[in-house]
Amino acid sequence: MQPDNIEAAFIGILQNIANLSRADVTADKRLREDLGIDSLSLIDVAVATEDTFGITIPDEDLERFQDIGDVLDYIRLCIGRGPARDPGTADNSAMRTADARSTGTANI
Repeated sequence: MQPDNIEAAFIGILQNIANLSRADVTADKRLREDLGIDSLSLIDVAVATEDTFGITIPDEDLERFQDIGDVLDYIRLCIGRGPARDPGTADNSAMRTADARSTGTANI
């Protein structure tokens, strides 16, 4: 899946589950604080994301997602597309967790 398609598919998930408009969804928007996604909706987003992309998101990783960019980076890492953001520019715990898991060093 192309990077633009990953983003579009994930945005579609957010629009369907959280009733968000496309204008509300940018990589820097925080899931809980900015978009108002509660813990139950976040689980629904995770399940739809797993089904759409054929990945597994463990609960401990899900809890670390802060913004949309975190989720997109996680998806890209899980499907082998690499991160879109420089991991040194953001506190991106989920991305580091996915990266550690892919290298066999996950112990977070």
